Amino acid sequence: MYLNSTMVNNNLRFAMIFALSFVGNALFLSIPLMLFLICFCSILLWKQQNILNNKNITVSLFIIAALLFFFTKNLMEPRAYDQFYFLWPIYLSLFIFFCSKEDIFGSFYPPIGITFFLGIFFLWGAMNYEDETGRAYFIFGANVLYRLFLFLSFLQIIHSNNTLLKLLFFLIGIAGVYLTGSRMGLMLAISLYSMYFLSPFNNFGNIQFKKLSRIFLIIPLLLVAILINSEEISAIYNLLLSSEGMASRLLMLSGGSISIRVDFLTSFMEHFSIFGTSSHVFNFFYFKSYFPYPHNIIAELIFYYGFVGILFSLIILFEYSKTFFRFLKKTKLPPIEIAFLIIFPSCLASGDIVDGLLVLFYSFVTFLIWCSNLLKRLELAYLINNKI
Repeated sequence: MYLNSTMVNNNLRFAMIFALSFVGNALFLSIPLMLFLICFCSILLWKQQNILNNKNITVSLFIIAALLFFFTKNLMEPRAYDQFYFLWPIYLSLFIFFCSKEDIFGSFYPPIGITFFLGIFFLWGAMNYEDETGRAYFIFGANVLYRLFLFLSFLQIIHSNNTLLKLLFFLIGIAGVYLTGSRMGLMLAISLYSMYFLSPFNNFGNIQFKKLSRIFLIIPLLLVAILINSEEISAIYNLLLSSEGMASRLLMLSGGSISIRVDFLTSFMEHFSIFGTSSHVFNFFYFKSYFPYPHNIIAELIFYYGFVGILFSLIILFEYSKTFFRFLKKTKLPPIEIAFLIIFPSCLASGDIVDGLLVLFYSFVTFLIWCSNLLKRLELAYLINNKI
């Protein structure tokens, strides 16, 4: 009975994390689905204690006040490409108040059956459906699909102790990312898989010097091999680049959309405003109709929301640095933290804030937990020093 209860609970937790990670501003009866999701999650979690307490209430109130400012600013400056963009501060406020519970943020073994089924289901979809640009489009666009494949893949790679199971989900993940046709997806997949499988740490976070010595040996050998075969590698690269199809797209790292993004990222601070730049200024940068937003969550926060956007960005970067180092040490990250690990770097190259809501959900709640723990430690140190 206890086993069945645990299994059902883990399935519900996984379902909530999966939905919150990938839904964004999808609609249900012309209403944003995220509102339904947050209400549903709050009902399931209502008995549990919220992380808000007297230790972090001041920081919480500042965040909520800033979000209300963002909400009113978005109402006055709507985004034509997403009529419900103005709601994202409300999503985050509601999530902090009603859904920041241990049952979502705690660690649990992700269900193998569901992750495998979803992996195969979306792999089939990526193989059979594509948009006009040749990229996969199945329920989600390519920029969300590759995040989904990496999330499902790393759930089992990180938590499973079975080598064959790790290999199976690695193959599902890398195949799915490739089929999406996303350049950022392929680069992120190669980076994360390499970091994990070449990490000199074991599953207990202890460094293994044999692995470390192998890595130091492999790197110079690879560099020598590349130098020796540089002409052949260059010829193959140019051949693939000049061909049509997915390989050419994945290798094309300059021109088109990338050059527009780089132009914005290298010059948007010229328009910085303490309370955020007006949204119409963005048209100065993005003169192509299919590029109506910055495609970088940090730049978007700073550009639209000014000084407070900088503070919010620092919170995200602070929380991500903690997650990233735990990932390098092969710590068994909670499933919601695995989603955060993957979605944040993705949001630096594609999508807007609404596509990266999980980044905000995770980083702000864990930041409030950190503030609470920090205050507790300071109070304890004060009591010890004063021998109270």
